Amino acid sequence: MTDCHKKLVFHKDLNEIHGAWWDPSNPVVPMDGTLRGDLIEWMLEWEEKADLCLALGTSMVGMNADRMAVTPAQRALSGKALGTVIVALQQTQYDKLSSLRIFAPMDEVMALLEKEMALIVPATGSSPAVMPMPLTVPYGLDGQHSDSSKLTMDLRVGCRLRVVDQPAWDNSRHGEICEVVEAPEDITKLGHVQLLFPGH
Repeated sequence: MTDCHKKLVFHKDLNEIHGAWWDPSNPVVPMDGTLRGDLIEWMLEWEEKADLCLALGTSMVGMNADRMAVTPAQRALSGKALGTVIVALQQTQYDKLSSLRIFAPMDEVMALLEKEMALIVPATGSSPAVMPMPLTVPYGLDGQHSDSSKLTMDLRVGCRLRVVDQPAWDNSRHGEICEVVEAPEDITKLGHVQLLFPGH
C-alpha cells in the first residue's frame, strides 16, 4: 500500500481518480460506481496536456484512467508527443501503442534509472515506520481534506471506526462500524491494520 509520508507530501498533486484507500474524502470507487466530477475534469485537463506518460506497474484493463496513457501514445504516432512508457510484468492491451515497453520488476527498472540519471535516493528501511497512535490527520468533520482542520484517528487494537461514503450494498451487507483487531505479523510488518466488520 501507499507510504503515508509520501502520500501526505504529494496529496495535492496526485489525482487518485478511482479513489484512495487512505483518503476518507475520496473512497475507492467500485467497478459499477461513479467517479468524482472534479477529478474527471482534472484528468481530462491533463490528458490534453500530457506529452509523456509513465504507466508503471498497471495492467490497464479498461479503467477510465487508461486514457492518460492512450492519448499521448496516440499523439506520438503522428509525432505530436513523446508517447507512453509502460513498465509492467504482464502484457497490456496498449503495449503496441507504447513508445517504450519494459517487461521487468519495478525495483529493477527504478534501480537502473536511478543509476543512469545519477540520482541520489535516500535509503529506507525494509519495513515501514510505525506511526504513533492516535494519529492527527488533515481532515474536517465532513470527511474532506482540509489545511485548517485536524481529526484524530486511532488505529490501535480495540478502537472502533465508522466508514464514510460507503456504497449502500456494502453497508447493508457489513454495516458501517468496524473494529481494529489483532492482525497477523505478515500484515502488521507491512504497516497495515486489520478491521473486523461484525455486519448486521
